[in-house]
Amino acid sequence: KKSPKIMAVTEGVLSAVRSLAGDTAADSSPAEETNGTWPTAGSDETSMEYWMDGLLGLAFLITTLVSAKRMAWSRQQGGAETTVVTAFYSLILMTSILRAIWFLIPNSVFVPSYVPVAYMAFDPDHPSWVGAFISEMLLSAGSLCLFSIFILILVYWADILKKYFYPGARRTKPMVTFLTLVGCLILVEILNAAFFLAQIYSSEGMILVNAIMLSSVSIVCVCEITIFSHRFR
Repeated sequence: KKSPKIMAVTEGVLSAVRSLAGDTAADSSPAEETNGTWPTAGSDETSMEYWMDGLLGLAFLITTLVSAKRMAWSRQQGGAETTVVTAFYSLILMTSILRAIWFLIPNSVFVPSYVPVAYMAFDPDHPSWVGAFISEMLLSAGSLCLFSIFILILVYWADILKKYFYPGARRTKPMVTFLTLVGCLILVEILNAAFFLAQIYSSEGMILVNAIMLSSVSIVCVCEITIFSHRFR
């Protein structure tokens, strides 16, 4: 049988352990639990993410200078292919500019959290919705310019194949087809922004719509490139 002194010491140690465990659990709770559902400003962006954004921004800035030089050279050349080559380098230039702006501006300038948060437009309690909207529009515009490069290539590949396999068939102008497809994508982006500003869904809904649209365009481009590559062989 244990003595009363040993029992008292044991109980004291156990209660101290329980108290310490409770304090540790309270200190390790995430910021969202102590501050509603909104993360603490600047607390979730690591130095690695910060420097990686800066390096990618510099890389796109270099690409901007190269593509601007190539576009200027292309405009000085003559021939029927000048238009498509100039358009090709123009799209690269726009993509590089938009991506450089998006990466070089610190994320804290737009929103207080590196992790996406569901903001509603014109929310007086959370004015960061403006920065979230601008950031997403910059990102989606850069992605749209990037995929437009592949769409331009595919449209002209389709025209070459149609000319080769169906010599007498009537063909539409490739640039008209390209502008029609890109115009449809721009319309989707405009409607997406309008729905967000109309408070139909939050900033996370806008991100989701952009992700679905761009992933669909990516899948179509991959399939078309695979088909055209086999037909060229």
